[in-house]
Amino acid sequence: MCPPSGQPIRCAASSGDATFNSTGSYATGMGHLTFSPPRFASPMVSYGIPATTNICPLVAPQYCGWVPGLQVTAGQVYLLYISNWTQSSVGFGLDWTLENGASLDCTVLPVELVHFTAEAMGPDALLTWRTASEHGCSHFEVQRSEDAENFGPIG
Repeated sequence: MCPPSGQPIRCAASSGDATFNSTGSYATGMGHLTFSPPRFASPMVSYGIPATTNICPLVAPQYCGWVPGLQVTAGQVYLLYISNWTQSSVGFGLDWTLENGASLDCTVLPVELVHFTAEAMGPDALLTWRTASEHGCSHFEVQRSEDAENFGPIG
């Protein structure tokens, strides 16, 4: 899997409380024809951050806690990263409604990384890592970037 080639389409950190504080409702409106536009978002504070704070950046009027549906393009591939972190350590569920030929592939990455460190060694760096599992991997490639967007192999 290649890293994304540009900035994210959307970046949001949300919870039930953050959504309620930003919109007055626990419903995100994802995929609902009436509620998908972020018209109910307000400049309330969520996560202790003013909802209008440009943290990812969110394009106004998308605020903390409000995540409208995506208008996707047929034939495009979208990477969706979901953290399973919850403030209460209680799990959560997600429901997906896919239409018009859309599909969802929950591909698990082939390497389970459990430890990674970088130690300065003069002008160089000593990288060490440990994996819990590797599936179908023949080697590792270390890359670097000066701009966090364009990467090239160094080892």
